Amino acid sequence: MIRLLLTLNRVLTALVALHHCPRFQPAIASWYFDAGPTASGAHARYGIANRILPFGTRVQIRYQGAGLTGVVDDRGPWVAGRSFDLNQTTAARLRFSGVAMIAYRVLPARGCWS
Repeated sequence: MIRLLLTLNRVLTALVALHHCPRFQPAIASWYFDAGPTASGAHARYGIANRILPFGTRVQIRYQGAGLTGVVDDRGPWVAGRSFDLNQTTAARLRFSGVAMIAYRVLPARGCWS
């Protein structure tokens, strides 16, 4: 009986961890003119460039009350101090131009509870 309870506790803990969304983090972002192919070869509608995150990673971004979920499909930004480059479509959807502070969180592959 104790073994069963311990197993159930581990399973429930794992399920909660799987579906927990990380908190939003601040970052500096810029936008880029998406004229050519991306480093991944794909072209997501809401494309995001990042130097570290794997291609295909879903990232939720908020900027001044607007928000969206995009996909890392390119590498960059190549300017020190910036964490993300947003393609034109992404920047337009967020009503974003230039360089600004955004809030972001990386979403787990299986989704999460907000």
